[in-house]
Amino acid sequence: MSRLRIGVLCMVCMTCGSLRIAYGQKDSIRAFSIESRFQVGKVLVKLPELKELAKNNPWSFQLDLSKVNFSQVAWNACGCYMKTGVTLGYTNFGNPKYMGHSFSGVLFQEPYLVRSNRLQLSLRAGVGLTYITKTYDSLTNP
Repeated sequence: MSRLRIGVLCMVCMTCGSLRIAYGQKDSIRAFSIESRFQVGKVLVKLPELKELAKNNPWSFQLDLSKVNFSQVAWNACGCYMKTGVTLGYTNFGNPKYMGHSFSGVLFQEPYLVRSNRLQLSLRAGVGLTYITKTYDSLTNP
């Protein structure tokens, strides 16, 4: 993928990075959110024969669909507010011919351990599936 396409995709992700919708009733508030992430990496090569594999930077795109229930019942369940949702992702490893791509789907839970106006600390745990287009083979892969 060219640098121009990656730059345009990055700008779109930053522009449309997060959408949150909240609604409430008498004693609870539920917040739904759609979030996107774009990440770019850099491969550090030690062996000269692997330089060809690392000439392009790997990148990934993720889309999160989640909800948080800010009710007293939710707080009583674990002593925190819990974000639950699904993450869909695509990763380009930088060299599709040899390394391929991956597609993933993850169900996650993310409790807010600390949440204040100045600081938010959470821990995300998830389980899911990934499809990788190229698998490692010691005979055909470098």
